[in-house]
Amino acid sequence: MICPACGKEMESGWVYSRGVMMWSPEQGKMPRISGPEDVSLMKEMPWGFAPDYPIGYICKDCRKVIIEY
Repeated sequence: MICPACGKEMESGWVYSRGVMMWSPEQGKMPRISGPEDVSLMKEMPWGFAPDYPIGYICKDCRKVIIEY
């Protein structure tokens, strides 16, 4: 994947977290309290979250990470 900021090739890997990984439009929210606009970045299963972590691409020059969820 090409970095959208600098145009260099990004390195692929996985993004990990000890808890549920969420994206939210609001800063400082507790990860276990989700709102209607929040998005889980982990694979959600009927029994909870599976240990499938999302693939991420990192540009160490620009300090950017792109995550596919």
